[in-house]
Amino acid sequence: MHPCSIFLFFYCRQIKDEEKVSVFESDNWKRVLILLEAIQEKKKIENAPKLVPLAIQLLTRILESDDHINGEYIKQLVLSTLYFICSRHLEEIKSSGLKAEQFNLEMIVQCIRTSDNPQTHHQALLVLTVAAKIQPGQLLHNVMSVFTFMGANTLRQDNTYSFHIISQILETVIPACEETTKSPKSGKKEDEKKPEMIIGMILRIFVDAYPHIPEHRKLMLFSKLIQIVGPDKYLWHCLLLFIEQVATKGRQTSIEDDDEDSKQAGPISTTDLDFILKLATSFPLVTQISSVKTMISFIASLPVEKDDVPLQPSINKAKYTTDVNIITDEAKIFNLATHTAKQLRHFKYATFYLLCQHLQCESFLAQMANHQEEELLPNFQKYLEKVLQYLSQAARNSELCQQKSDSKFHKVLLHKVYDLLDKVVSLLPDVMFVQVVSGLMDHDLVPVQRKSMELLNTKLHQIKESQSSTQSEMLLPLVEKLNIIAKLTLLVESEEEKTLNGQTALYSLKLLCRMLASKNPKPFVEVLKLSSEVLKKRRENPAICATVLLCIAELCTCLKVHVIQYLPLFIPQVIEMVAQDDSLLDNELLTLSFATALLCVVQNLPQFLSPYLLDILHQVCRISYFADGDNPQRPQLKIRLQLVRHLLATSLPSRVILPCIFNCYDLLVTTDWVRYIFVMSILKEHISEMKKEDLDSYQNQLLEFFYKAFDFRIKYSQVIIKHFKSGIITIEDSVIPTMTSMVMKMSEASFRPMMFKVFDWCTRDNNKDRILVLYRLSDYLVETLRSLFMIVAGPIVNYTAQILDLNNSSKTRKVNNNKQNVLITSILDCLSKCFLYDNEGFLTSDRFETVMQPIVDQIDNLPYNKKESIYKNRVTNHLVPCIGNLVLAAHDDSLWKKLNYQILLKTRHSDALVRMAALEIEDEFHKKLGLDFMTLLPETIPFLAELMEDDNEEVESKSHRVIVEMEKTLGEPLQKYF
Repeated sequence: MHPCSIFLFFYCRQIKDEEKVSVFESDNWKRVLILLEAIQEKKKIENAPKLVPLAIQLLTRILESDDHINGEYIKQLVLSTLYFICSRHLEEIKSSGLKAEQFNLEMIVQCIRTSDNPQTHHQALLVLTVAAKIQPGQLLHNVMSVFTFMGANTLRQDNTYSFHIISQILETVIPACEETTKSPKSGKKEDEKKPEMIIGMILRIFVDAYPHIPEHRKLMLFSKLIQIVGPDKYLWHCLLLFIEQVATKGRQTSIEDDDEDSKQAGPISTTDLDFILKLATSFPLVTQISSVKTMISFIASLPVEKDDVPLQPSINKAKYTTDVNIITDEAKIFNLATHTAKQLRHFKYATFYLLCQHLQCESFLAQMANHQEEELLPNFQKYLEKVLQYLSQAARNSELCQQKSDSKFHKVLLHKVYDLLDKVVSLLPDVMFVQVVSGLMDHDLVPVQRKSMELLNTKLHQIKESQSSTQSEMLLPLVEKLNIIAKLTLLVESEEEKTLNGQTALYSLKLLCRMLASKNPKPFVEVLKLSSEVLKKRRENPAICATVLLCIAELCTCLKVHVIQYLPLFIPQVIEMVAQDDSLLDNELLTLSFATALLCVVQNLPQFLSPYLLDILHQVCRISYFADGDNPQRPQLKIRLQLVRHLLATSLPSRVILPCIFNCYDLLVTTDWVRYIFVMSILKEHISEMKKEDLDSYQNQLLEFFYKAFDFRIKYSQVIIKHFKSGIITIEDSVIPTMTSMVMKMSEASFRPMMFKVFDWCTRDNNKDRILVLYRLSDYLVETLRSLFMIVAGPIVNYTAQILDLNNSSKTRKVNNNKQNVLITSILDCLSKCFLYDNEGFLTSDRFETVMQPIVDQIDNLPYNKKESIYKNRVTNHLVPCIGNLVLAAHDDSLWKKLNYQILLKTRHSDALVRMAALEIEDEFHKKLGLDFMTLLPETIPFLAELMEDDNEEVESKSHRVIVEMEKTLGEPLQKYF
């Protein structure tokens, strides 16, 4: 044995017997000091392992002494000697088989606990750095005490030596602990703890000490710590601990925190956020992405609310957290038992806030710029996959919590996750984005597959159209993949969620078609075949049909002539789908998609639609009637159908469209007659676009068709009146403008004989329905042609005298009340306009004599049903204007006198209604003539005098008002005449 060892052993024995009061001042302790100092001067010591137990015994004696506080120097000297021996003779001591009780590390730890001297702390920590290599098993039992002490003391000291020691501790103790926990030799359960728990607790200690660590040493220290424990395994853990520390617990305020940089701009203060981002970006890019994925998995494993119980108690068994290590209760990142529900929400939101900030951090972007795309591709694909998985979860949570108090939080969190998704996507170059999305389309999880296609759709909306061959080469492979997805999900499988994926795939194909199909038609022809098959087999699902129709619409627009041979595949399917079930029309999306598909087909392939044109016309009219209601949600549908009708009217030749229109009348007139007005609108627009030679060729056919249409009143009036009283008027109101559009394109030479044919057809058998049609048509024509109508107005005006008398209740009772009123008002309106637009002497004295009396006799044409409202309306709105315009058109005093006298005679009628009507007409008479009425005043005064004393108060009052109006017209008082 070395002499120093002998003496040291001897003095240790003697020290036991000395009095404790003067223990450190005794000669024996002084000799021990000399020996310890001498040992440290030796370069090599023989039998060094035997000195270790002796040094531990000395340390034990010091700590057992009541005066051990005064023995700090001796304590430091023993520790430094122990460190000197162990560091110089490490291998020798390890191979000596030193027992645990001979190298009792609890004494070293006790030195740390009982001393306030930093030098003693440093020496003890240095001993632990070598003890970790000699007795790692013992160290494991005391490691938390050591690191707890470091967190409370050493980490707060701002000197290089302290941080040097900390680095040594980290470099030696942590690997030793990990190695020990993995060793199968330990028999006690408490020694079988997994390394993740130990490292987790160590990380927690350091993060808790974070606010107290000198600012300029934080990054270096935590980078060192994570580098030692392994960034691939623990960077995510440390980042989440930081979020839990700074976002949920808040930072302790101090003087240094009062600056502008420390102010809170989000859930994490600017200073803390900068540090966390610097720490994260100090590691390789792949490590960062991997850590972010694990962070998202951890958040996904947390319950939706604090009261919720997680479905799986172990994180590694959770649905989205297969890459997360098990964390025991002692080292939980976020302990639900000690946090409030508000803190849980804050923790989740702060995590995604940090992830968003991370993606726009300059250091991260610089690292991305220096990496090859091939290296980043699989990592970003998994990153995007994680985001999409959690997005589905967040969306579901937001929907389930709509009625709860924290619904606003779930919406905000969902928006933040969408923000993260947008940032991930924006970072990817187009080529990488397509590759990532293409990979995600093969994912087993249905929501991830769908979200990847939705991302593609968003990107395609931004690209809009293909600009280069490179872009085409990049996107074309997606067509086949999407086609396969659509086929599998819509034709092979029938699960509702997968069906939604099929619809999304079809929409993606629609967007790709817009960009690529014109130059690359072949793959999209396959899409057209698939769409036709889906339309045939999934007709029961309106949502699928709507998506297919939109896809077909885009294919027809882009493929054009390449679609021709496939028209028989899908056109009959499209028509049959809408025709078979009226209930489908209630689906706004389906009808809008149908209109869009028809619009694109008619717009791009009108000349190839002849075999289907009749069916197309039928369904367009049918849906147009449905869309013509007051529903405010249908403006887009109405606009599209208007465009379809416009294209049908203007893009097809007369030889094609006219026979279809004629046949469509026969098809609709007995079943869907209310839809026929839309056929007439198509015909009207087509006639307006016809060339003169075409109109001449088809004039007779058109006229025969109009005869048939006008006979609608005769054939179907009784059926229609039962269901729709104004139906006949509605139909005629569509036919009359259509025929007028033909008249407007005719020359005078062709118009005159045609109109005479119409007059002859209407009056040939004295059929009241045709006569009614004649005057409704004439009323519209004279309003449109004005003075030009006078060339054919003679027979029509002359014939009115007979018709008016035949429909006058004072002359005959064989009338139909409803038709009578419509006929009379139509005749009066027609005559009124003829008189109004008579600029060339159409109203001769003979014609005046012909029509004057029948018109005036309408004053006492009272309705049989005694409905005063009908009579008053006819007089005020039709008869009064007619006689007023007759007065202006006469231009003859003698004619005025005859007319005035006949009107005045009606004031002596026994019925007060008639007398009131005569007064109203007389009032209009003098207003039209003005001062010229003075010549008629003498014969008018006696009649007015009688009316002023009428038994009916209303008549008497009306007469006084008329006299007042006459005084205004003539400019002199009339009371002197009474």
